[in-house]
Amino acid sequence: MATTKKTETKKTTRAPKKVAPARTAEQIEDAIPTKPEPIEPEETVSYVIPRDPSLSSGDQFFEYCLNGINYRFKRGEVLTHPKSLYAAINDVLMRRERKSPFIAEFQNTSKKLN
Repeated sequence: MATTKKTETKKTTRAPKKVAPARTAEQIEDAIPTKPEPIEPEETVSYVIPRDPSLSSGDQFFEYCLNGINYRFKRGEVLTHPKSLYAAINDVLMRRERKSPFIAEFQNTSKKLN
C-alpha cells in the first residue's frame, strides 16, 4: 500500500490592518470649502463661420456636438466664443475644407465609391 508523506506548512499571520485616526469636527470643517473657488474668465475669440453655397439661404447654420452639448450657429455672422470652443469648431471647418478632390467628385451625385 502506498503511503504519502505529509508536508508541513508554515502558517503565517497577517499584520493587523492600519486604521486611520478619527478626525475631529474641526478637521472636518477645515476640509469643507465655504466659498467656491473663483473662476478665471477664458480668453475669447471673434470669428465668422463662412456661408455654404450648397445650402439654401434659409438653412445657413453650422451644427456641432461637443461633449454632449449641441451647438447651432448661424453662418456669416460674427461670433465670439471661448478659445477652446473656437479651436474645436475651427478643426471641424478645416477638415471639411480639406477633403480629397476624389471624395468631393462623388459628393451629391449618384456615383458610388469603389
